[in-house]
Amino acid sequence: MTVNEVKVNEIKVTVGNQVRTIDTEVVLRIDRNDLDNELARQSALYAWYYILFERARAEKIELEAQLEDLTYELDDTIRPTLPKGYTETAVKAKIRSDARYKLLSRSCRRAESDERMLLVLEKALAQRKDCLKEISRSRYLEMSSMSADEVERAKRNVCGR
Repeated sequence: MTVNEVKVNEIKVTVGNQVRTIDTEVVLRIDRNDLDNELARQSALYAWYYILFERARAEKIELEAQLEDLTYELDDTIRPTLPKGYTETAVKAKIRSDARYKLLSRSCRRAESDERMLLVLEKALAQRKDCLKEISRSRYLEMSSMSADEVERAKRNVCGR
């Protein structure tokens, strides 16, 4: 893969053994000409990605618990087989060299990364909401302000010209 092939606007996360590719450019885009639809879409997007975030968090917590259980299990099986004089550091090194530990540890790091990516997306969606509110507010002000012709008519009516 070359640098040109990497898309910086994509996030890949694995939640529930399902790899999802999220195109942030599409998710975060705002169509200024269809604000009603964008406001409705915002709620749905936020809810969906927050649900994914919570699932990723639960998956990470579950994997961490499994890793902790495996660590105790390996400690119980490895420690009695070692000769006296082995240090704690040596016991931990033996545990970390176990294939099951390595695999589960890698899964924990992936789950933690996925959780962080979804948290970033959740924060970006919160910023998108703020942008939508500001665009809506400025559109309202544009629509409620008087045009130049209306200002001139008002001046004529007040001044009697």
